[in-house]
Amino acid sequence: MKLHYLLFLMIAILILSKGNTQTKTDQIIIKFKSPIKKNIKELISSKSFGMEALDNIITHKGLIKIQKIIATKELQNKLFVLKFIPSTDIFSIVEKIQKLTFIDYAEPDYKNSTSGVSKVVPNDTYFSRQWGLNNNGSFSYSSATVGADIDMEDAWAIQTGDTNIIVGVLDTGIKIDHPDFTGRIWRNYAEMPGNNTDEDADGYIDDVYGWNFAYDNNNVMDDYGHGTNVAGILGANGNNGVGYTGVDWKCKLMAMKTQDSTGGGYNSAWVSAIYYAVNKGVGVINMSVGSRYNTTTVAIAINYALAHNVVVVACMMNDNTDSVYYPAKYSGVIAVGATNPNDSRANPFFWSGSSGSNYGSHISVVAPGNYIFGLDSRSNTNYNRYWGGTSQATPHVAGLASLLLAQDNTRTPAQIKSLIEITAQDRVGPTSEDTPGWDKYYGYGRINAFKALNYYTNIYGSLITVKGKSLNNVVISAHDNNSGTTLTQKTDTVGKYKFQLIKGNSVTVKAAKNNDLNTSNGISILDIALVQSHLLQITTLNNPYKLIAADVNGDGKISTLDIVYMKRLILGLDTTFTNTTNGQKRLWAFVDSSYSFLDTTNPFPFKDSISFIGSSANKTNQTFIGVKLGDVNWDWNPLVAKMPNPVFVKPKKLNISQ
Repeated sequence: MKLHYLLFLMIAILILSKGNTQTKTDQIIIKFKSPIKKNIKELISSKSFGMEALDNIITHKGLIKIQKIIATKELQNKLFVLKFIPSTDIFSIVEKIQKLTFIDYAEPDYKNSTSGVSKVVPNDTYFSRQWGLNNNGSFSYSSATVGADIDMEDAWAIQTGDTNIIVGVLDTGIKIDHPDFTGRIWRNYAEMPGNNTDEDADGYIDDVYGWNFAYDNNNVMDDYGHGTNVAGILGANGNNGVGYTGVDWKCKLMAMKTQDSTGGGYNSAWVSAIYYAVNKGVGVINMSVGSRYNTTTVAIAINYALAHNVVVVACMMNDNTDSVYYPAKYSGVIAVGATNPNDSRANPFFWSGSSGSNYGSHISVVAPGNYIFGLDSRSNTNYNRYWGGTSQATPHVAGLASLLLAQDNTRTPAQIKSLIEITAQDRVGPTSEDTPGWDKYYGYGRINAFKALNYYTNIYGSLITVKGKSLNNVVISAHDNNSGTTLTQKTDTVGKYKFQLIKGNSVTVKAAKNNDLNTSNGISILDIALVQSHLLQITTLNNPYKLIAADVNGDGKISTLDIVYMKRLILGLDTTFTNTTNGQKRLWAFVDSSYSFLDTTNPFPFKDSISFIGSSANKTNQTFIGVKLGDVNWDWNPLVAKMPNPVFVKPKKLNISQ
């Protein structure tokens, strides 16, 4: 039994560490410029596209099968995989196919691999083994440094996850019946199990728990072990007294089996899985896999995911070189290297003296990735198996990404990537590699979940009128008094705004004045009469909002000039209330709803901004009140405002000119 396992381990190390399976392939991906009109089922069964020029190239070259890639509506019936007998000269066929005028492109469907290797060890306690989450320096399998972890205990005090976040695990499958995955496996409720029917019309029959893209069936169970380990690192149930804990305790895990029983696979399986996951609503995709080859099809699929707000996290691979692997190299992907329990770069991993965490110009961050204990795909009770590789580092980062989405589901992939990078701990490794700032060995540093979740605070608010009407498309600014930077945005269709700001900094939030430049303003002759009455000291405009409304030109007092502007507006001579001092359009003013106004008129102080000194918690209901300048009585009647021949109340003591 031991001899059999050691033989298995040696084979696994050879395949996964060197990536030799990638130098040869027996498949081709082709994309047509226009959709295939031939019946797809007939096409697949006949192994013929019905196009003489193409069929002549492929049918006599050992073609085994044709398979359609299900992707987007734009790619419908355009993307196919051709599988040939192993001895076929794939590259010469690709060269011939590329010359056909109706082919957009053709490329080898390269083989790829996972990037981790496992080992069985004697029983011990469980969470204490997870040095990457909490490192007290006592890890027995390798030298360890206190604090060389991602600060998960502190991070869980802030966020443990959200059941609405789906994380796609693109790997060798998942042992979905493991107790530590109870309630955590994503299910496609649009599909009824076991009836051999595609209820949701997505092209996959009975895909209840995801899909097996390696063998083209609905069995997503892990037949190798890599995917179960990765999924457990990312999302095993936490605080349940069983086994190990994942980084995220609540997210749903979508099983996308793209790798076969040896850990190898085809790029076309990745492509199909990415489109499947994105179209099913994932927020994060974990890709603890790698290929040496940059292909158009994979690049387009990755960009599709990023464009649809899906975070993609991928491993750097394990050659201990700066060799480039994909998808880690693609722009926008979070590329992850691996560290040891003492914060040094994993070099080598425990399973081979020539292995090591790859490095290079595209690395984003590093995370714990050597001696990583996890769940076993072959047993629900064995917790003595550990793995090592950038594959194991990657789900630590993907789990953090899902927690950041749980904290704020409006964050984009670029924002999450940036947040993980700027909060990573720099200079944790040897000074020969981990130099100040970004470097090619550690990227921006070892991730820190607590710092990432604790970096920002949010300010939520809205803009309304005194009558409670929402004001949309109004510019709101947030000025960071510490950094000097200013963020701006417009209120949404219901008058809401939200800023993500650095926690602890002092910030001033301000609503920009005078953004509503239409003429449905409700300023009428009654407003002029009220202002005139105020100036004549017959009545007093002592309501603070009315005071603001009456100061049309914004000079800090109510005067005859304000009446002139109001009169010109009603006559149609001036529809902008241009402020003569700075040229601003003055139809709106905004005030902080929490401010207590002084009952005075000349001058009258009012507050049109909200200040936060060292803000350390989210601020909600930061509402500004919008006042239509000149509409003193708030009648909001556009018909009156557009009266062609208004009648004016002439003041007794004032000379009002046009």
